[in-house]
Amino acid sequence: MKFFYNLPEGSPKKQELLRIILNYVANKGYETIKIDSLLSEKFLNKNKSENVLISFCTGEGSRGKRKDIYDFFISKKFPVIIIDRNYFCFDRLNTDHSSIRIQLNSLYEEETEILYDKPIENRWKKMVEKYNLELKPWRKNGDYIMVMINNTSGNMNSSKAIYDYYSTILNTIPKYTKRKILLFTHSAEICDENTLLRNIIFDRNKVEFFYKKDFSAYLKNCWAFVTRNSSSSLYAIINGIPIFVSNKKQPFSVSLGLTDLSKIEEPYMPENREEILNMLSHRIWFKNEIDIFGEKILNKLKQFL
Repeated sequence: MKFFYNLPEGSPKKQELLRIILNYVANKGYETIKIDSLLSEKFLNKNKSENVLISFCTGEGSRGKRKDIYDFFISKKFPVIIIDRNYFCFDRLNTDHSSIRIQLNSLYEEETEILYDKPIENRWKKMVEKYNLELKPWRKNGDYIMVMINNTSGNMNSSKAIYDYYSTILNTIPKYTKRKILLFTHSAEICDENTLLRNIIFDRNKVEFFYKKDFSAYLKNCWAFVTRNSSSSLYAIINGIPIFVSNKKQPFSVSLGLTDLSKIEEPYMPENREEILNMLSHRIWFKNEIDIFGEKILNKLKQFL
């Protein structure tokens, strides 16, 4: 196998995480190749499963050469190792750079390959202890619905569709509930407040808007949490708040939430929440576990050959 990679610019911590994986596969005798643009076919193995890309997350709002390279490998159905931030580390100002989130071939739950072939006992408990998490009982009451606007950076920032989407959400929810709606911006939001208010149309009597304000304190009296595609919904789940994720490809929407907003007063509260969280914990690995998850990655890739 050949392992291709593109280093994220201006992010030494991310580069360090990537190099840990690169060093591991190189020590196992595999070739690693840095690429800065789309590949000519002459650089690729004839067996498509032997061309592996290691890439940082390139989601819906991403663009640029890293996104182009990622799309090329996906279109060719080559294996892709996707690296992303730890979704159990909810403090974005103090991101845990000792950990890494790994998925294969897709960001999304229904399509991804997870390193779950031999589950590690009490993996979820390790996340609980590491990040001081508490799995709270499912909420039985609440005064309002929380809606989280995703980061509108990249292509989303100039897309009318994303604003129309949130306008639709905010005008759909009141049809099925009399609860107040609180609208929050993503903690990584870069779009200015005036742009959001100008482009997202909603009834100001039914929706209260909070720009760049910490949403966690408001979970205490929240009935349900709605977003398009944000790891913030996982924080809500852990705090006992049911979720509605309208992007069906959200990494955990299928197993932990609903997509149908007409069910806003009848949210889904799975009894096996801890079991699902344990499975999701097998996407999160620490730098000192490279021998464990490195072997799991190689074993999974060999299954594709």
